[in-house]
Amino acid sequence: MPITATVYKILIASPCDVKRERELCRDVILDWNAANSDSTRVFLEPVLWETHVACTLGNDPQAIINQQLLSRCDFVIAVFWSRIGLPTKNAEGGSVEELNYFLEKKARTIVGFSQAPLPPQNIDIDQIAQLKVFREKCEKNGIVFTYHSTEEFKSTLASQLAKSMNRILVERDLDQFSKKENVGSESTYNIQEDYDRILIQAHQNKAFDQECLKIALDRFPEKQKLRILDAGCGNAIITYALFAEMDNVEVIGVDRSEEAIRYASHHLKSKHINFHCADIHSYIQGSIDRGELFDVIFSAQLMHHIDAPEVLMKHFWRCLNKAGALLIRNSDDGLDINYPSSKSLDYLIESTHKIQGSSDRHYGRKIYTQMKRLLPDPAAIQIKYDHPSTVSKTAKERVDYFNRMHQFRINYAKQLAQKPNAKPSDVALYEKLITILANERERFRSQDDIFALEVQITGIALKAK
Repeated sequence: MPITATVYKILIASPCDVKRERELCRDVILDWNAANSDSTRVFLEPVLWETHVACTLGNDPQAIINQQLLSRCDFVIAVFWSRIGLPTKNAEGGSVEELNYFLEKKARTIVGFSQAPLPPQNIDIDQIAQLKVFREKCEKNGIVFTYHSTEEFKSTLASQLAKSMNRILVERDLDQFSKKENVGSESTYNIQEDYDRILIQAHQNKAFDQECLKIALDRFPEKQKLRILDAGCGNAIITYALFAEMDNVEVIGVDRSEEAIRYASHHLKSKHINFHCADIHSYIQGSIDRGELFDVIFSAQLMHHIDAPEVLMKHFWRCLNKAGALLIRNSDDGLDINYPSSKSLDYLIESTHKIQGSSDRHYGRKIYTQMKRLLPDPAAIQIKYDHPSTVSKTAKERVDYFNRMHQFRINYAKQLAQKPNAKPSDVALYEKLITILANERERFRSQDDIFALEVQITGIALKAK
């Protein structure tokens, strides 16, 4: 029955003195296929100039091989014994030129050198001398294998090929980790895993939040008692920082996490702040049904975690009194800057966008548009920005910045990897992200020229008085 498979083409590169090894390369590749292709849906094609190069005129032989084969192959097996080959325009020998092509591409290479005794007719002092220099260069730049017989060559190559293919398959399977079905799905974020970061974030954003709240509070008479909702208050670190010292207010913090609300109720007590454990959609609908409206609704870093945020925003709007104010703060990964760029950090951020259970990391850009769609029309909408960065920061401050921006990203992979029925690709992703976090944190600590900047966006929609 036909199957769909990924095909990797492997170039066999060697001078003319290892004809038997070339045959064995093909045999080892076909043996790997027989043992692994059905289960992995991967097929390896041995590519030799003898079987894959079409006869043509008008160019030198090596150029013809390069043109017809090299760009079509994914990696190379190179074998040497007594010769380096005939010189080409670009290298000491044709096989060397082919190997260099793959090294420059940073593609996988397997290189073997025979240590079998040389028969007198194979001794060419010049070829042997050039090969010695080339072998020393290869040994300095990476790992090669040696062998004394064709039997040893076959077994060693089989082992090397298996290791290379295992690494390729792990990398392929990494992209098979559990992904979310749509951007707007509710996240599996657990605030209790993120307490330290929330504490840093509350301190970092306090002045900005107070500036935005002042715009809302200044609309009301000074002596009017205000009813304020902190929607998605978490463990109330931000709630307490903003509202604990206010007078003439009644503040209600709502979050779905029982642990977070329990912590807030026991550790952050204030006579005018009360907490409720509830789903925010249900709580708001119940408040509307009971006519228990608010003067100010504040929500920080909630909307990107929930299902149907635009619907919730409309319910927030209905739950406001006349002259009420709605404040929504969120970040947006797409507006952040990280320079010099890092492929590892890019991978960390990108995986956060895709992985099952993650939040909508591009929600910040949607705030203004969703506020403009509110009915009745807001009397005014303001958008405020805060943009902390690593500029002129100490090593510790850069690490704090990194932790605040990126430490949480591993939590979704951790949740998937620790499930009893975890997919191997989820476990592999978690292990990879652990390494990336450690390496990138050290990069932020040690490099004082890193320019990283985040953007916090607060939308303020004001009802008509």
